[in-house]
Amino acid sequence: MVKISVIIPTLNEESYIGKTLSALKPQLGKGDEMIIVDSFSKDNTVKIAKKFGARVVSIPRCGIGPAKTFGAKKAKNKIIAMLDADGIPASDWLNRIRNHFENKNIDSVTGLDLYAGPTRAKTFIYIAFSWIVFQLGKLNYFVNKVPWMAVNNCAIKKNIFFKYGGLHNVVCEDFDLAQRAKGIYHFYDKKMKVTLSDRRFKVEGFIKTVLLWIKSDIAIFRNKNKIVATEYSVVRKI
Repeated sequence: MVKISVIIPTLNEESYIGKTLSALKPQLGKGDEMIIVDSFSKDNTVKIAKKFGARVVSIPRCGIGPAKTFGAKKAKNKIIAMLDADGIPASDWLNRIRNHFENKNIDSVTGLDLYAGPTRAKTFIYIAFSWIVFQLGKLNYFVNKVPWMAVNNCAIKKNIFFKYGGLHNVVCEDFDLAQRAKGIYHFYDKKMKVTLSDRRFKVEGFIKTVLLWIKSDIAIFRNKNKIVATEYSVVRKI
């Protein structure tokens, strides 16, 4: 049976991490592991994570991409899966990942993000946007073999992940990795679902956040003036 290491970065996530791990833990098989990459949280994040049996590794705050890369280095299994602290996986999430790697000769797989908005209208808009992004990712892979991996809902072979340099500290770190990993055997599974909170949109606003993502994707595509980020606050360009 394929064994999977699930990596989740955290920083003061006591409001979310319990719900995520309570959904994830029942899905674990023999040899699977949950790795919490914590940046010295000052709340009960670590305590809650350990309560659910997660392995906690610590790293100074360095951005989501490098934190997940650090967790991948610590992973004991050949397949690494990634979630965010506020991402609640569907009950068959880990099983779907396992089945893909057992039955298909793939290097990576990505799923479909859903969102829990404050109203039906906003939830519809967020999910519609996510669906469009998912379909554009599929189209880009079909045309250009660029394997977009939503880093809050994906899995990849560990050796492939590091062959292409892991995740960097840029906005849209998943598209950045995809550009470097062009040509790998990637699979898109719309039934591999994770439900995220809308906290990112609450901070910056939905339109402003989406415009930042578009701007960053363009910079990554051009490989020029990439936007470096810490918790999605723009620091500088590289």
